[in-house]
Amino acid sequence: MSEAPTFTTQTLLTKCFRAVVLFMLLSFAFPLSVSAQSRDSLAITLTPPLFQVTQTAGSEWKSMIRMVNSNSYDIVVRVSVQDFHPNGETGNPEFENLPTGDPKDSHRMSGWVEIPEQSITIKHSTTGEIPFTVHVPPNADPGGHYAALLVGTDSGLIEGGSGSGVSSSIGSLIFLRVPGKVVEKGSIRDFYAEDSIVQSTDQSFVLRFENQGNVHLVPQGVIEISNMWGKVRGKVDINQSSTFGNVLPNSTRKFEFKWHGDSSPFEVGRYKAEATLVYGTDARSTVIRTVYFWIVPWKPVGSIVGGLFFFLWFISWSVRKYIRKALEMERQWQEAHGGVIVPPETGVQLTQSERNIRTPEITFTALKRPLAVSGVDLRMQAKAPQGKVREVQNPSSVARKTDKSSKQSSVFTTWVSQHRSFVGFLLILILGFSAIGWYFTEVFQDERAYQIEQVRPK
Repeated sequence: MSEAPTFTTQTLLTKCFRAVVLFMLLSFAFPLSVSAQSRDSLAITLTPPLFQVTQTAGSEWKSMIRMVNSNSYDIVVRVSVQDFHPNGETGNPEFENLPTGDPKDSHRMSGWVEIPEQSITIKHSTTGEIPFTVHVPPNADPGGHYAALLVGTDSGLIEGGSGSGVSSSIGSLIFLRVPGKVVEKGSIRDFYAEDSIVQSTDQSFVLRFENQGNVHLVPQGVIEISNMWGKVRGKVDINQSSTFGNVLPNSTRKFEFKWHGDSSPFEVGRYKAEATLVYGTDARSTVIRTVYFWIVPWKPVGSIVGGLFFFLWFISWSVRKYIRKALEMERQWQEAHGGVIVPPETGVQLTQSERNIRTPEITFTALKRPLAVSGVDLRMQAKAPQGKVREVQNPSSVARKTDKSSKQSSVFTTWVSQHRSFVGFLLILILGFSAIGWYFTEVFQDERAYQIEQVRPK
């Protein structure tokens, strides 16, 4: 038999020491790994993102930007200045990546901005201030000048970092206006709806504003969408509550919007979208452009058109039938009063006495004769006896009311049967005008629900 293992005090101490050493190694290894991983992302915020100022030539303007360090470690940042121009029609800045301009340059603003030369340390979970000064040269060109303050950090700029951080750079834009011979001129270069015909109240609009002056402009206004009856069905605000709709000189900026209107089956027809913009500070100018499009939901419109066609056809058919009946009754009336009616197209010669009797014509008297006869028929049938009266042995009031109700019902049923065409005409007429009234009640509502979505470039 093998002997059972024995534990001495020395063996137990050795094992405990090894466990403590292993635990310390793991505790040192994992925090380093977590710290490196946490610094793979960098959370910084720069405010304000945009300055819009007016400075005269030869003046000086001081300000500062604030950077919020939301990380759990300190960071070191450096500041640089870049000139920029708009990137196509998006309105986003595109940096020129040129050397800093000359402080005496009359146009390039990057040389006018004085920034800290040394790096700046921002403690974790605090806000750091970065001062700067703009020296406008005496020979500065009137109009707009544009530069960006870029605040950057990289892996080597993390205070006490392990070299595993990330690079990051954010910027604050400066729009500087120098008074003088400023030209504020702009126009709506293009305004259109993406689809000329849509099947629902969903439409996209594109507006392109061109700045033809020498200073940035902020076009502000509204696009008003109305149906073919002039009722407003949507309003799109343009730069009403935003300062980022600037259009730089000699550039065009595109604004895109989506309109989602109320999906009512009555909202069909030709719609108008009118864009009205104002711009400029010295002299407010207004530009207007209009575009039209159609909303045609094919299935509902097909049903409505089919119903309208049937309604008009039925009205026309009923009117022609009524006129023929009126002329026939007029002919019968004249024959009953001693005359012989000979249509002129037959070529039959009438005697002198017969010439005094005219061929039936469409007159008010002739047209109202069928209605008068129908009314007489209804009164005569109401007065005519309707079968035997109930036995005298049961003269209760309930029986008399029942007989009277049955008599009236029988009279009405007989009259409807004899004049079913006229009754059908009245029913179709009432239904048709009720539908037309419903339509106009819906389309003339002053307010309809809608949603507006602005499509912003990335």
